[in-house]
Amino acid sequence: MQEFLLLIGDHLEQDQLNHYIKKANLYFRKFDIDMTSTTYRRNNFAFVGFVNEKTKEEPFEDRNTGSFLACLGTWFFREEANDPQKNLSVLFNKFLQNTKQVPVEIEGAYNLIFYNAPDRTLNVVTDRIGLAPVYTRRIGSMEVIGSSCLLLASLEHFEVDPVGLQEFLLANKLFGSTTLFEDIKKLEPGSIFEFTEAGRQLKSYWSLPCHNGKNKLSTSEKVELLTAELHKVMRGIGALFKYPAADLTGGWDSRTATIMMPGNIPKFATVTAGQANNDDVIIAKQIAQIFAVPHYYHVPFVASESFSVAMYSEYLKKSLFLTDGNMSAPLYVNTYINQAKNLTYGVDITLNGSGGELYRSYWWDPARLYHSDLKQFKIYIPGVTRSYNKRELVRRVMHQVSDLSIFTPEFDTDIYRHLIELFDKTNQPYLPLSNIEQIANIYITHRMGNWLAGYSKATSRLLNCLSPLLTSKPLEVALQLDLREKAFGTFLRRFHKSINPEIAKITTCYGYPTEPLSFGNVAQFLPAVTKHVTSLSSKLAGKAGIQRKKGSEAEDMPFFQRNILSLRECVKLYPDRMKLIGIFNKQALVDFLQRSQEGNFPYTDFYNNIYTVEAILKILS
Repeated sequence: MQEFLLLIGDHLEQDQLNHYIKKANLYFRKFDIDMTSTTYRRNNFAFVGFVNEKTKEEPFEDRNTGSFLACLGTWFFREEANDPQKNLSVLFNKFLQNTKQVPVEIEGAYNLIFYNAPDRTLNVVTDRIGLAPVYTRRIGSMEVIGSSCLLLASLEHFEVDPVGLQEFLLANKLFGSTTLFEDIKKLEPGSIFEFTEAGRQLKSYWSLPCHNGKNKLSTSEKVELLTAELHKVMRGIGALFKYPAADLTGGWDSRTATIMMPGNIPKFATVTAGQANNDDVIIAKQIAQIFAVPHYYHVPFVASESFSVAMYSEYLKKSLFLTDGNMSAPLYVNTYINQAKNLTYGVDITLNGSGGELYRSYWWDPARLYHSDLKQFKIYIPGVTRSYNKRELVRRVMHQVSDLSIFTPEFDTDIYRHLIELFDKTNQPYLPLSNIEQIANIYITHRMGNWLAGYSKATSRLLNCLSPLLTSKPLEVALQLDLREKAFGTFLRRFHKSINPEIAKITTCYGYPTEPLSFGNVAQFLPAVTKHVTSLSSKLAGKAGIQRKKGSEAEDMPFFQRNILSLRECVKLYPDRMKLIGIFNKQALVDFLQRSQEGNFPYTDFYNNIYTVEAILKILS
């Protein structure tokens, strides 16, 4: 199933239902997408599932009782035999056995809608960390729940939410329950929303498993535990999917997931994207050769000979639909193209390593981020406060620079203050917590559950997508790690060496291998020092205004410079046609848009966010 609408109200008329189904189909046609719908009408609600020719999965219905179960997204059973023909009926029976609880064996990024006819209860279930968002809005006396934020917005008049707009433009993310629209909110992850004749009730079935120093496992025991849990996850995936592909890079995280695939998944491939001289591409190819599996390599579309404005415009339109107002559409275009190619190879699920920052920290993390947890290292830094570095964490989550001069004084540009307040509110129910646990909670809630959810939900509309590291049991292991085990990748080094010593010796894009440091392999870590010095000197030179000649990937992209100019034309904005014009200083905006067409423009991500919102408002108008 591709999308769904759930209309709940005591006075839902058939004409009203038909009206909203018609509006939904008009919305899909704006993206040149043909959907067919199936409606389940029960008592005071109607469930409408929309499918296209590529997604034929229908809800499971017990025709004797009228009970039914619909599942959207990527899901499987962790410890049981998975059968693509039977999984839905097995899950249906598990719900019947206990209608008040979600089966603990289920894993993935999913939305579940279960109606139990005998007791006339309707349950809407969100996945544990919100990788498959579900939205709600009120229309008159009726509550409408759906899998698509933009679809809900298309049903009736809407207003842009100023907080959502601030978050999207300045951070390229939406946090918590916020969306781009005032009356549309995201449902809480890890929750069951139960609708009965008495009303709606919210129940949580998963929350942050805090340990507060009570964990007694040694590092070796944690390595063994993570290994055992990832074996179960990979076996479940291998039983359900015919041809998974590991989305490989040159870093830690994708490697952590990929080394668990051999022996658990009968047939798999690896994929990577980038220029031929990119570290990610070179390292991913090395790993694929060791595994002796097919390796698919994608050249960025903007750097390819086949680039055309017409094709890019079509891909951009598809990306607007897939991203659903959760992230920048131009940023997602290459991912869409690559995943569409993966489909042509027969790949039926892509596995990524997202979430790896929960298992490790960078070498500079303790000093810059964790602060009071430095006592684990017996390090004293004068002047350091006892709370974690909130501004540093916000910067880490955002990954974007914005030109704030283009806004009017009325538009709130203090995104740091806003996000620090939001992070404090996120941790408040769990206090007291150590800094390491507070940071993990923020990563799960606002980086995994928002940034990754944008990519995950967008890709899952096209192809199944999952991060094994974020399934429930491996995630619980990650939350037991202390700062010593996280710092310098200490835990993951032990893990990599125990699973595949040969892969652990391969250098990462950071210049060092993922095996533990020893007297025998010191030389393997020296390139990392060179890389760091080069990077630091480049930053210092930039601050001093010294232009340094870059090692040019662009020199290996003969079509890049020509194509990038054409690409900018595809996303060109014109001030007199913009729907958001009221939040901008008009002259500053004109200057900004002129600069965006020049080389070395530093605000490309920020510009793409503005373009995305404008494109959404145009489509919905």
